[in-house]
Amino acid sequence: MMATEQRRRAGRTGHAAGNALHLSALVDYTIDNEAWDSEIWFFSEGLAPGDLFIEGGGLGATTVKELIEVHGRRLGNYILSARDEGEITGFDKEMGDRWVLYRKQPPYSRRKGLERIQDRQRSKLGPVLSFAEEGGTLFDFEKAVIVIGLEVTAPARSMIAAAVAEWQGHGGNPMVIVCGAHTDFERAGCRDVLVPPEDILPAPSPEVWLLDVLSRRCPWIDAVLALQAPTWTMVALERHVSRQDGLWRPWIVATPEIQHLSADLTLNEDLEAVFREASERAKSMRPRLL
Repeated sequence: MMATEQRRRAGRTGHAAGNALHLSALVDYTIDNEAWDSEIWFFSEGLAPGDLFIEGGGLGATTVKELIEVHGRRLGNYILSARDEGEITGFDKEMGDRWVLYRKQPPYSRRKGLERIQDRQRSKLGPVLSFAEEGGTLFDFEKAVIVIGLEVTAPARSMIAAAVAEWQGHGGNPMVIVCGAHTDFERAGCRDVLVPPEDILPAPSPEVWLLDVLSRRCPWIDAVLALQAPTWTMVALERHVSRQDGLWRPWIVATPEIQHLSADLTLNEDLEAVFREASERAKSMRPRLL
């Protein structure tokens, strides 16, 4: 059932199976991932990170309650157990017919979940930009849209262009929309940078152009970076992502003046410094090859 859901999410988002839904299993016997068209990580011992932990008695004498309250293990936002573990600190409890569901309150963010499993994602570069010590990292496998507004300074454009070029150089494919000067992106070696046609900007509905581009080239969006972006781009993105329901909403990183999309993370206006720090932090998070 979980492998079927993994394939469904992969088809919906265009991600590789393991990036659409991370699955880990603590079992003695495995299945053939290639035959199942799935990507499940199998463990003979230890506990892997995840959002949902399913406990059917495989822990033996150890209990979920003990793992959390005594050993400080973080088992995720949901714990589905075949036995009643009693009350668990930080979790709501729902009883059913031979099952108990625990819900973390408040839940961990999806960003924090991605950071916990980053070493197991299908990824070449790993973290691309990290805007915060925890819960603020963008990864190379994610489908992202970056909008650069007219007021973004040349030094900031240069820093952003360097990050994008590195990302694309390792197989990533973010959609980059640049209003105004785009020579920094060309100089950095960025590919396929979109510059809105000048003749549509004064039109009543320039967002129609962007909606068409998004529907054809980026039907699924994991993250939006809106950097002093014009209002019409935000109107189009709001309409586009409103159709993207049922799995997860995009992570929105934006400068303070952005409207129409609710920002999960608001950047200060010194974008050159912000992106320099975010790039350096991301590089420090990547595994070091010997």
